[in-house]
Amino acid sequence: MTKKLDRKQLIKGGAGGALALGVLGAGASPAAAGGVPGMGDGHQFWALVAFSKGDTIADVDHRIGLNGCGTLKPSVGHAGGGGGFFHVDWQPPTTSVIAYGTWEVKRFLDYIDGFGDFAVVRASILEVAIELNRQFPSPAKIPATLRVICNVGPAGISTGENEGFVLTIPSATPPSPFVPLVPALGLTVISTPGSA
Repeated sequence: MTKKLDRKQLIKGGAGGALALGVLGAGASPAAAGGVPGMGDGHQFWALVAFSKGDTIADVDHRIGLNGCGTLKPSVGHAGGGGGFFHVDWQPPTTSVIAYGTWEVKRFLDYIDGFGDFAVVRASILEVAIELNRQFPSPAKIPATLRVICNVGPAGISTGENEGFVLTIPSATPPSPFVPLVPALGLTVISTPGSA
């Protein structure tokens, strides 16, 4: 028996879930966070499980779900990690899959902080170059840019951007870029330095 996901419950529980995700992330082992040597030496952990929206074209409501995690050390220009993705035509209850696969960080691009910390969570923005390794409908390696935006809503700390992620695929015609939903559908977290 399949249980439907109640969107209101997900959003209502999102604020506490982000903090829980941050606390869990802070205790993750180096192996779980990408196996980077010297963990705890100013390294940060980041993670996301979220949806972003592209354009609606010819009645196709383009959305991408991303999950993943990694490590970050801006002082040396390091970011690593990866996860999975799926691109869908969002038409509940008949949502259909357009593409899916995995993704991996290829290089660090930018990191913006200074908005504030709450416990082991830092409101900040990470931008990385990634590669989408599409498995369906046909294998392909697709370069893209991922911008992870972490706010700490329960503590009133914001980056000034919407919580979630922006995924830009230069080779794609619309629906790229995919931008965070408002209200957010999912969670992101970036830890404070040294708590990873």
